[in-house]
Amino acid sequence: MHPNYWLFTILAENRQEFIAHCLTNGIQATPVSKRNDEITVLKNYTKAYVLPNVDFFAERMVSIPNGQWLTEEDLDFIASTIRAGW
Repeated sequence: MHPNYWLFTILAENRQEFIAHCLTNGIQATPVSKRNDEITVLKNYTKAYVLPNVDFFAERMVSIPNGQWLTEEDLDFIASTIRAGW
């Protein structure tokens, strides 16, 4: 069996600036969906729990491209663009 990753998430200190930098360089980057405790189906399960640091992660999570359609060159470009900073 081989894993089928559908989401690769990183933390960006300034999410909007990071996303803008990626898009300017042709890299699709998007905010990750809302906090789990804000999803309607989970609200009843999570409201009784203290969720420390959930805001920290929710405000910084960004999804970047991954998948079998990416070439080694694509991956190298994405990694080097991110490493170069923004």
